[in-house]
Amino acid sequence: MHTIISFGSRRWRRPSTRLPALLLVLFAPALAAQTIISGDPVPQLAAFDTALVNLMNQHDITQAEMAITWQGRLVLAHGYTRNRGPNDVGVQPVTRMRIASNSKQITSILVNRLIQDGALSLNDTLSQFVDLTPLPGESADPRLAKVTVRNLLEHLAGFGNYGIRDPMFADPQIAAAVGTSLPIHQDDIIRAMNGVALNSNPGTTFQYSNYGYLLLGRIIEVASGMSYEAYAKSIFQPLGIHLMRLGHSRRSDSIGFETGYYSGIQRATVFDDSGTLVPYEYGAFNLENMDSHGGWIMSAVELVRIASNLDKPAAPTAVLNHASLARMLARPQNYAGPYTPGDPYYASGWSVRDYGNGHYNTWHDGSLPGTTSYMARIQDGWDFVVILNRRAESGNACYSCEIDTMMWNVRQTISPSQWPTHDLFPKMLDILFIDGF
Repeated sequence: MHTIISFGSRRWRRPSTRLPALLLVLFAPALAAQTIISGDPVPQLAAFDTALVNLMNQHDITQAEMAITWQGRLVLAHGYTRNRGPNDVGVQPVTRMRIASNSKQITSILVNRLIQDGALSLNDTLSQFVDLTPLPGESADPRLAKVTVRNLLEHLAGFGNYGIRDPMFADPQIAAAVGTSLPIHQDDIIRAMNGVALNSNPGTTFQYSNYGYLLLGRIIEVASGMSYEAYAKSIFQPLGIHLMRLGHSRRSDSIGFETGYYSGIQRATVFDDSGTLVPYEYGAFNLENMDSHGGWIMSAVELVRIASNLDKPAAPTAVLNHASLARMLARPQNYAGPYTPGDPYYASGWSVRDYGNGHYNTWHDGSLPGTTSYMARIQDGWDFVVILNRRAESGNACYSCEIDTMMWNVRQTISPSQWPTHDLFPKMLDILFIDGF
């Protein structure tokens, strides 16, 4: 899992009625006869469909979703299924898909909500919430106990590369360290990591860390008194988000109404010690352990609903108020020197361009074998999410980079009068109730 922190959601360039509750309309566009697009046609925004289908054709991507909001209204919600096979899921706008590291924004929002509600502080330390006892015969770095919530949010905890690569993808090594069989669990990872020295002093050095966000999930559980998943649902379900779930690794454990994934690679399973080769995307990593840094599955519609909720912090339904939003998007503790408006930096789970007076472009990507996700919030009220069921597994390709460029290139062709006036959010809820969710 990775993020692009120096690229994306471009410097801002100014661009030159509720629908009846019906079942989804399926339409096959002329631009690619082998691709089925589900959802209501939006002719004014068809260029976005064309661009995404072209991207899918270029990289042999079989399933995708796109959701776009404008001024808080859901104006486009489409699922894309290319060359559907007999066992493939036909993707709908509300089909669940893995969002990988876009889970980090969800965790950051939850942490900042707990701070807003007085249950947590940025300066609270890891030792207040997590047992930092190392394995027998090992000693803990004394700096570990002083790592703060803010350090974890900003990837400034001091974690680094430990020879076993990312500990969230080092299941056999973790199992050997703690003396257990596969599969390992979150407690095993934490116990193994408690005896590993930090690479740098907390608050000083950026090192993108999935493990740091795993720890934030445990802090959320203690501060809220609920499981991580239950607390998230308590915050987001009032917005009309009902399908978000923590996902599972193996195909046999897939949650209903979930898409399929494809990597084309086989690796040894991490769910037993047999060494059996399995599809990389189905059992060669442990998604169950990745909850708060990469474990969520949801539709693009639900993820963009979370994004657009942040656009109106004064609204009665706002998850975060103005102060919390500003705190979440503030420049990190180690940011040095003057800031030029529009320059990118990594905040608390978000890449940010700050234009002043509360105007931000914010974005993040997610990547796992069989998954690419990209979410962006633009200061004028244009938000979008694109999710693919494949990622670039070799070479220098970067699907999230291509998504960002693709979306901005199409955006420049959309005049202000072209943005639809409808809002599809109510219709998405109707579909869920019709289908029994």
